[in-house]
Amino acid sequence: SGINAEIKVDLIGEDGNSKNLGNHDNEYAKEFVDDRATYIPVQIKETWDRSWQFVPLLNQAILENDYPAIISKLDSANKGNKSARSSHGKGKSAGSKSKSAKKK
Repeated sequence: SGINAEIKVDLIGEDGNSKNLGNHDNEYAKEFVDDRATYIPVQIKETWDRSWQFVPLLNQAILENDYPAIISKLDSANKGNKSARSSHGKGKSAGSKSKSAKKK
C-alpha cells in the first residue's frame, strides 16, 4: 500500500500528442508547454503485449463534455501504440515521468 513512486505520467495536448515529460528531466514546464494550451494529464501503462496505453487522470464525464476532440485523438494514439511497442520515449505519443518530476 502507499504511493507508487514508479507511476509514469505525461500530458496530452489538444493535437493529441504527448509532451514527453520523460525527455525533460532537468527543465521547467514553461520551457516546453504553452501556457495558453489545454493538456490532459495521463498515466502511462504498459500493457501485457508491451505496448503503451494512456489513461486519462480526469473524470470521464468532464473529458467527454469538455474535451471530446482530445479524447478522440487520445483513443487513436492508444490504438496506434499497440503497433509501436518499442517506441516508448521516441514517438509522438510516448514519454513518461514520475510524479516527483520538477515542474513549475
